[in-house]
Amino acid sequence: MSTLLQCAEQHGQFAKAKAPSVETTPFCSMAHLLIIELPGGKDYDLVQAALDRGERFTFPSANLGHYREQDAVWTRLVQAQHLLEVHAKEPIDAVLCLLDIRLVEAA
Repeated sequence: MSTLLQCAEQHGQFAKAKAPSVETTPFCSMAHLLIIELPGGKDYDLVQAALDRGERFTFPSANLGHYREQDAVWTRLVQAQHLLEVHAKEPIDAVLCLLDIRLVEAA
């Protein structure tokens, strides 16, 4: 069973329609985050939050060079478990999640 499911079951958060607030939820590490691009290409708040929680993450981008040029952003992104550069010759048309039990957490 994944760490996320164990955590959710242990703390009674499984299958709730509304996500619990950060202040009342005990810390539980997620298994692996997928963070796709950054707003404006320089807003690294989401990456920093993942690092602060000790999360692992994968970061796909159409242009990693754009982030490499920004020291504050790049020093955080290089801590990703995987950095992926997705080129136009192999575009991703959609991201799908068929596990409806994950939709609340994904939202």
